[in-house]
Amino acid sequence: GQRCCTRGVPSPAMIPASSDSNVQGMVLLDLSPSEMQVLDDYEAHEYERKTVQPVLKDGSTVTADVYVWKPEYKDLLILEPWDYEHWRATNLYRWVDELDLEVNATTRPITTPA
Repeated sequence: GQRCCTRGVPSPAMIPASSDSNVQGMVLLDLSPSEMQVLDDYEAHEYERKTVQPVLKDGSTVTADVYVWKPEYKDLLILEPWDYEHWRATNLYRWVDELDLEVNATTRPITTPA
């Protein structure tokens, strides 16, 4: 795969590329169905979950899911490599603030006036 920039979305898009390309990332193991649902809900509608066989640092492989950019949103792609350090410098704090708002909106208890 290849990670590239997108228009209007600060997160990168992962798209299919040549078989010798790779994308660095993390593999989260043993997630429950409810934890997977949280990830599905978090990812924007431009992404879809696909099953892949990533190669780990020790050379072994596992079955894992990854979120890839849907082909119908290809017009939003900027075919330039996405740079984590640039994203961190320009978008990290905004992303954390937005994530905090989303989490608080879904977890804040509802109170009724007395």
